[in-house]
Amino acid sequence: MNETAVALIAKVPEPGKAKTRFSPPCTPHEAADFARAFLLDCAAVVTSASVDCDAWCAYLGEPDAMQTLVGNDFRLLEQRGNNLDDRLAHVADDLFAMGYERVVLLGADCPTVDVPYLVSALELLDDNDVVLGPANDGGYVLLAQRVCEPSLYAGIQMSTSSVAEETIERADALDLRYELLHTLHDLDTVDELLDAFSDGQLDHATNTLNVMRNMNLAPTQ
Repeated sequence: MNETAVALIAKVPEPGKAKTRFSPPCTPHEAADFARAFLLDCAAVVTSASVDCDAWCAYLGEPDAMQTLVGNDFRLLEQRGNNLDDRLAHVADDLFAMGYERVVLLGADCPTVDVPYLVSALELLDDNDVVLGPANDGGYVLLAQRVCEPSLYAGIQMSTSSVAEETIERADALDLRYELLHTLHDLDTVDELLDAFSDGQLDHATNTLNVMRNMNLAPTQ
């Protein structure tokens, strides 16, 4: 058992339920294709030989379908709770209860996270209690922690532009040492996807790039 667990926060990508804000211009099936590509790219980052961790997928949906998608390098952990803040708190709590000393939660729809970004989060965690990867929409793409503290999540409305700010305020109130990584794009719309592509934040995300090229949203090589 590694001292660090990195958990993808994911749901099985089903048409009509995945990346719904991609439609339009995408069809529901195309939006699900993007969700699947995002998940695969994030999974590849977690299982990189450069990242020293145990790989978990905290999932919603049918477990066999999720295991098939992420592969056997990942162990599955079913999400529990009614709201996202509650589910995130439970994932972190469950992993700490297993004996992990460090827990990283990574959104499986954030292929803008690459290996150096994740490695930086783990390195910063050596000297901090919390490391936050902010998103351009005010949320975050990852949260790494060395303390089991559910109040970092509880009661925060995750769909607002103040999520990262509120999380930092919670860390301050708890007298936790924290560090921020540089801001990345969160991909909730096709426009945000194109902005991330233009900024070079998807250069490593081969599955996402392939779907973009299939839809004529990125240059072919």
